[in-house]
Amino acid sequence: MNYSIPKLGVILLLFLLFGVSSTSAQLYATDSSYNYVAVYNKADDGNVSAQQTIIGPDTGIQGPMGIAADADSLYVVQFSSSPQSVTVYEQNADGNVAPLRTISGAATLLNNPFGLAVDRNFIYVANQGGCTLTVYNLRDTGEVVPVRTLSGDQTRLGVPNEGGPAGVAVDANYIYVVRPATNALLVYTITADGNVAPVRVVSGDLTGMHFPYGIAVDETSLYVANHNSSITVYNLTDNGNVAPIRTISGDLTGLVKSQGIAVDSDFIYVANGWGANIPVFNLTDNGNVVPVRSITSISSPSGVAVYSPKAFQAGQWNLFLPAIIKGQQK
Repeated sequence: MNYSIPKLGVILLLFLLFGVSSTSAQLYATDSSYNYVAVYNKADDGNVSAQQTIIGPDTGIQGPMGIAADADSLYVVQFSSSPQSVTVYEQNADGNVAPLRTISGAATLLNNPFGLAVDRNFIYVANQGGCTLTVYNLRDTGEVVPVRTLSGDQTRLGVPNEGGPAGVAVDANYIYVVRPATNALLVYTITADGNVAPVRVVSGDLTGMHFPYGIAVDETSLYVANHNSSITVYNLTDNGNVAPIRTISGDLTGLVKSQGIAVDSDFIYVANGWGANIPVFNLTDNGNVVPVRSITSISSPSGVAVYSPKAFQAGQWNLFLPAIIKGQQK
């Protein structure tokens, strides 16, 4: 006799055994003027209240810029705190709560940290003041020395007082950095360390970049938020003076000196700091298009992040659930 469990039964069994990630539908943003982190549902639209707001003197938030999320935690860089820092919070943090961990101190080499990215093992920080990229272990805390540091003339990250890197993104193989002062997108191997040259550089008049401050990456493309109120999109392997494959710009977009950017499988989310909102575009949008929705209940968004279940942490098998439902295998 052939016994089988109905598909719904399998789903319910997985739910009971492992649960569903509460972060799968969340959007995270920093507000650099009012010093807080806001957590929204990714489907939110209009003047909606944040589901969580990390704010208050105990949080250590002061001049927050870049933000990242994984299955357990939220990571924020404090651009203007003293000392400058990376602060880490629980996913469900709300109110005036202290960070779980804080990376700060002279040994960390943090210097006006602006951009932030994480993967399963490391935290990557783009230091605009120091013209460096510093890498820390994911669980580091206190005054720790970076495990790797990109700096020097070969890196093209700049030297102090010349304007260093802003946004940073990572995938399994590469680190992607944008430098506003030179309108450049710099690509390094994921293990790059020291005074090493990028393996690829996207720059030049054809690229359409103009003071790029934010960058995001998915399986096929690179998404850049430019301070001239545009989003430019490039093929993942582009190199040299190449035109974008798509550009979102124009009066209908509502983009005003954008900074942070994030993507998921369907949408582009933008920290529209001077527009006091987070507009959301279809992933394939091009030209002078109206956002599909826009969160307007934030004053000065600087960084924005979404959590992708694809970047699961070891042991959190609940993150396989969406693929199992679709009948796919990892």
